[in-house]
Amino acid sequence: MAALADVCRADTGNVRALWQHAAEEMSRCGAAIRDPAQIRAYGKQVEAQLADFAQTVKAGSRTELAMLYRLRDMLLSQCAAAPAVAPPRRSSAARTRRRSCTSCLKVLPTCRLRSAVA
Repeated sequence: MAALADVCRADTGNVRALWQHAAEEMSRCGAAIRDPAQIRAYGKQVEAQLADFAQTVKAGSRTELAMLYRLRDMLLSQCAAAPAVAPPRRSSAARTRRRSCTSCLKVLPTCRLRSAVA
């Protein structure tokens, strides 16, 4: 985790704007009327953001550094939750959730939980 902090330090941070965007998008996708295509598109966007997290997210202060870790946690949660809030397709919802969760696990550090789930 310290390595992530070193890579993401910058004079000017963007973590607050990215946090706001992630919160707004998940609220829009998880609204009462849910569009499965929008949810899938946002899920792919979150996966891409997680894959490039260290290159795209920057923290300019100690407060933003704490927010950076919370943003990463929020994006991981959204990656796993987005398919769960989508109305089920004709295919099995369990298969959709399982596929989503394994794609999120790719960005997690190796740990016992990952080996037990994957």
